[in-house]
Amino acid sequence: MRWCGAFAETIGRYTYVTAEVVDAKGTVCPYADRDVDFGEKAVATCSGDLSDNVVATSRVRRTWMGRALGILRR
Repeated sequence: MRWCGAFAETIGRYTYVTAEVVDAKGTVCPYADRDVDFGEKAVATCSGDLSDNVVATSRVRRTWMGRALGILRR
């Protein structure tokens, strides 16, 4: 498994980054749960996991179904 920052889009002052855990073929690994550190510019993060009780402003987020989202300041 490896990380793949598959999607990034800048809107206004923020960049939305989707981090994915993928296998050698580039397929998202839905059962991979890894911590992602979005860095010091992270404003908010989420993974879609309703049982995750980490605050939205945390710069570190555990992937859920192989994905996590970070909102970064430009």
